[in-house]
Amino acid sequence: MNGRVLSMCASRGRPGYLYEAMDSVLSSSSSVDVCVYLDEDDAWRYGDTRNGVRVINGPRIGHCLSLDAMVRSNPGYSAYAVFTDDMRYTTKGWDEWVLETVSRAPAGLAAIAPKLSSPVGCDTSGRMDLPCLSGGWVDLFGRFCLLDAEFYYWDIAIQVVADHTRTSRYAQEDEFSVHHLCLMESYDLPDAKEALRRKEISAFHDSRNTCVWMQDGRREAIRKIEDRLRKVMR
Repeated sequence: MNGRVLSMCASRGRPGYLYEAMDSVLSSSSSVDVCVYLDEDDAWRYGDTRNGVRVINGPRIGHCLSLDAMVRSNPGYSAYAVFTDDMRYTTKGWDEWVLETVSRAPAGLAAIAPKLSSPVGCDTSGRMDLPCLSGGWVDLFGRFCLLDAEFYYWDIAIQVVADHTRTSRYAQEDEFSVHHLCLMESYDLPDAKEALRRKEISAFHDSRNTCVWMQDGRREAIRKIEDRLRKVMR
């Protein structure tokens, strides 16, 4: 592993917000590279990205598969973090804490939840919203997400597996925190109510896929981690 974190974002229709999000990632860290996935039919909105930011222009395949594409294109990182274009990193040095946590994880397997705040003000303690995964975890599964979902609930799947195998880590505010603006609208969907309706449709399909995974995929994912942990304990 290369001792660095790859911070990944799949963005659509929000170039201004993406630039602000990237600035918050880079200004709060010293061992982070940024990769962005842009849909081919939407990339023209973004113009030139920041120097050093890696950009993948590809088909519109949804959030999970976009994250997987970024992982495949950037192997060898010690950790892989994910952010959305309406998120802001708020803890200076969060990357060093993540790398230290990963270095101490059994078999190099860790799923790390940042401390998340939002304008809604809900308590996210004990929830794995937009997690950071160790390179060992990603290598074991060969992808970032554990199931195919357009946008929702893939992080719940990670939490279920990580909590069961005791590979989850939940950050405190002074260790690794982010602020989620919870935006609905974009250039594609400037009306917030219509954007919410579209998201509700995606949430329905993703919830169905997640329920199927809970029945068929959960046990296999847990077995993979437990097998790796047993090998290390021998």
